[in-house]
Amino acid sequence: MTFHFSRNDCLNLESSLRCEWLETNGLGGYASTTIVGCHTRKYHGLLVATLPEHNAKFVLLSKMGGAIRVGGYVFNLSTNKFPGVFHPTGHKYIESFEYDTHPKTVYRIGDIRFVRELIMPQNENTVILKYQLMASQVPITFHLNPRLAFRQIHELAKDNIDLRVKTYVMDDNIYKIQPYDSLPPLYFDTSHDMTFYPGPYWTHNYEYLKERSRGFAYHEDLFCPGVFEIEMTEGDELYFRASLNEPRESSKALFKQENERRLKEKKSFAKESIPLRTLKQKASQFIIKNPRGELSVVAGYHWFNEWGRDAMIALPGLTL
Repeated sequence: MTFHFSRNDCLNLESSLRCEWLETNGLGGYASTTIVGCHTRKYHGLLVATLPEHNAKFVLLSKMGGAIRVGGYVFNLSTNKFPGVFHPTGHKYIESFEYDTHPKTVYRIGDIRFVRELIMPQNENTVILKYQLMASQVPITFHLNPRLAFRQIHELAKDNIDLRVKTYVMDDNIYKIQPYDSLPPLYFDTSHDMTFYPGPYWTHNYEYLKERSRGFAYHEDLFCPGVFEIEMTEGDELYFRASLNEPRESSKALFKQENERRLKEKKSFAKESIPLRTLKQKASQFIIKNPRGELSVVAGYHWFNEWGRDAMIALPGLTL
């Protein structure tokens, strides 16, 4: 089943901030946020991984800011909530959001059509973002700025002097950063040459509305190690990967391989009714491989771990 949201759906923040999507990786990790990319929970993030050495889930890559520069103007595609204001307001450029096998956002700025897709390969703590300039009469400059949290999912990150700000440039468009000794390094890699401008800084007071309504602390500071920049012309594609594994395989090939796996799985349920087909497709997200290498069940996301009671409650739905 394809979930589709129009431009008007996305413009209405009162409703679009209540619509969330979820990607999982078969290890208990996930990517999740709202359809307009504005986090409303401390549990939202683009690479949330279960770390065996801590027996807990950590938000590593929280957000990926993106901006298009063309004709002397900059169009920021991100949407964030800060005290008293939404800034920037990239949701106003969204033409559509859909979730079929994975989330896909189409942006329109004049005659420019720009697409962002995201996928999590199975059994890896990895997320791959695909960007494509579908239509543009002129070249554009595209900027990417990762926002890191590096904290447990129940906590909130704050500006601190202990974080190591240096990003190491490795071979073949691979970058490495390890903000804290107690947590593993994060690797970035790109499918095409990008210029990296190291300029580490913190952005303060991201506001998470769901946490406020739940009565929890709801302000977070996120760290940006620098900005990636690339020139793009009509038809160009760019793949950007964030991973706890040092990249070996092509991110483009891995993205395609994972999407084909999902399409094959979807086709196998084609004869079922739409509700049952959707349930069967999604049921596998709750079967994970735990740190001991054993198959296990989690009852839900975002914060569930291996809890026997909740797994037993969820079992009837998982055995569809």
